[in-house]
Amino acid sequence: MILICPNCNARYLVAATVFASGPRQVRCARCSHTWQADLPANVAAMLAEVQAETTDALSSEKVAAPAVAPKLPPLTEPPAATTPIPPGSNLPAVCAESRWHRVRLWLLVFLFLLVLGVIVALVQGRQMAALRWPFLEPYYNALGMGITHGGQGLSLQQIHSERRYEGGSVGLSVEGEIHNDTASDQDVPDILALAIGPDGSVMRSWRIDAPTPKLRPGEVARFETVTRTPPGTVVEVKLSFAELSHDSEK
Repeated sequence: MILICPNCNARYLVAATVFASGPRQVRCARCSHTWQADLPANVAAMLAEVQAETTDALSSEKVAAPAVAPKLPPLTEPPAATTPIPPGSNLPAVCAESRWHRVRLWLLVFLFLLVLGVIVALVQGRQMAALRWPFLEPYYNALGMGITHGGQGLSLQQIHSERRYEGGSVGLSVEGEIHNDTASDQDVPDILALAIGPDGSVMRSWRIDAPTPKLRPGEVARFETVTRTPPGTVVEVKLSFAELSHDSEK
């Protein structure tokens, strides 16, 4: 017979003879719920009828009794204590969670983390992102994350870039000057550099340290850097001032 847990609907395959002596306490192996179980009415009636027919056959005078009557084993032996139904007899009522469902859940988690990482990178690196993709600047401004153009009052002049062979390898050399065109001292931020290919794509980006922390009115600071040459042809190097850090603004 099939026994169903009233709490979680777990199903168990149990021999009907377990309840031949009457109702008994059982415990669900899944949710540990206990309840008093009994045979269904039709099964109990069938067992009672079988027992009655057995008794009538043994006591009937029409049937010759053997010299030694065989001892019939009892239908069941009442247990000494209440025991749970063995887990091995479990028949699950519902299918287990499918493997595809778990894969889909992990895929959704991965996509969420990926999108979150992209958003964080675009927010924290908005200065470089706006330099690489200028069309993003209006969107940053609309979201209240305005792009701060460092180097207000400063200008980059005499920019020159070339391939240079040094130390057994070819590097991309970039040099130029920073001019203070104002009548007051100005903090000098770092410089953001982009190497542009023939198709207009960014082949490499890097940061050039400020040659000096401050420039006085009319003062000029020269900078020069060499970076590893990107594969392919570099047709242009774009330079812009990075956003000043909070430490340099103090």
